[in-house]
Amino acid sequence: MLIAVYGRKSKWTGKGESVENQLIMCREYISMFIEGGDQAQILEFEDEGFSGKDTRRPRFQQMMQELKTRHFDYLVCYRLDRLGRNLADLANLMEDLNRMNTSFISVREKFDTTTPIGKA
Repeated sequence: MLIAVYGRKSKWTGKGESVENQLIMCREYISMFIEGGDQAQILEFEDEGFSGKDTRRPRFQQMMQELKTRHFDYLVCYRLDRLGRNLADLANLMEDLNRMNTSFISVREKFDTTTPIGKA
């Protein structure tokens, strides 16, 4: 099983969740709630210092390129807005993940496309 984990923070402020903490929470979620997650290969992608206003972030772009060449079973992030703040970008991402048969999980919002309500 191959799982991608993405973390982002616009700038270091000493407030909120650091990218490191985001990744830790995602790894904990994976090991506790994804069957076989404790045996999965986890690829971490983090963009520190980049806004979520668009998808022009180096590690986000790398993750998307790898998604096209390798099959990720899951993409896990701490919160949905870590992936982006533009609704069109998020909708396009969800379509890409669906097309690639990759499930998406947002740890904080309990958003999980492996469930029927999450797919809706």
